[in-house]
Amino acid sequence: MLFRSEGPGAGVRAEDDDPHCLELMADSWARNTSQQSTISNTDSASIIQFMKAGVYALEDGGAADMIVMRTGNTDAATTVTWQTEDSSAKAGVAYIKRSAHVKFFPGQVCASIKVATMPSSQWSPTLECKVRLTGADNGAKINPRFATCRVRMLNQSVFPSTKYQHEVKGGEAAIDEIS
Repeated sequence: MLFRSEGPGAGVRAEDDDPHCLELMADSWARNTSQQSTISNTDSASIIQFMKAGVYALEDGGAADMIVMRTGNTDAATTVTWQTEDSSAKAGVAYIKRSAHVKFFPGQVCASIKVATMPSSQWSPTLECKVRLTGADNGAKINPRFATCRVRMLNQSVFPSTKYQHEVKGGEAAIDEIS
């Protein structure tokens, strides 16, 4: 996903086929600039943060998509490091643990991160892991207020297990047959 700035105050334009990212970025920018910032940017450095504080993914072996955005000076290339962290979801059970880098090219203000979820046949409540931005180079700063994105994995299994999934989906008559 690539966005390029058109110059100071001129806005941003999407260069791919995702028209929703630009709208999300505008909404996020409006929310973030209306609140008092926790990071000062007097030296025109890039500020890197997650666009949203949380995202949802299905617990089906798919992936959660997060958008990392960069504001401020976007003239230079910048690399940011990120990693997954356990919360109620555990790596290797509910999601695949990752640590990687995202490279922003000159003028690029938006990048995508994916965290793979793992399928489960057991019902559980919604589980959660975190993705944290941990370091940036080339003078860029990570906004501590938006340095973490929570990934909530929605369970699609039938309660309390998939053992009687067919019967539960078959309705009361099918359930009565096993009772």
